[in-house]
Amino acid sequence: MVDLLRGKPGVHSSRYAGEYATDEENRNLLLDQVKAKRRAEEPVYASFVAILVFLEHADDARPIIAEGSWQGSIIDDPRGEHGFGYDPLFLPLDSDFTAAELGPSVKNRDSHRAKAARKLMSLLSDRALQRSTAN
Repeated sequence: MVDLLRGKPGVHSSRYAGEYATDEENRNLLLDQVKAKRRAEEPVYASFVAILVFLEHADDARPIIAEGSWQGSIIDDPRGEHGFGYDPLFLPLDSDFTAAELGPSVKNRDSHRAKAARKLMSLLSDRALQRSTAN
């Protein structure tokens, strides 16, 4: 989600430039839109967001929902070989390296997906503890 673009590309990130668009085409469209709206050299704040939902069954009235986000900014020129999608453009806060320049161990620790997974595991543990103390 790019703040300057009012949250775009959002959930449509993998098909932002079209249903069969490549990662490069998606990145190029994003950069074109950012350049058209950006003033001077102001930072372009962005975030990756992941939401995981756990259902015990199809009609579960109490789903467990966990959200994780990774804050950063968009850079003008792609950098890095690791990752996919927008990783070469995404510079996490407090980092000099794009998500595509970070190794898998850093991404697996710091990414939005990792944060959502840790939160989900914690919420599942809490629910199990509540059930065990209720019995």
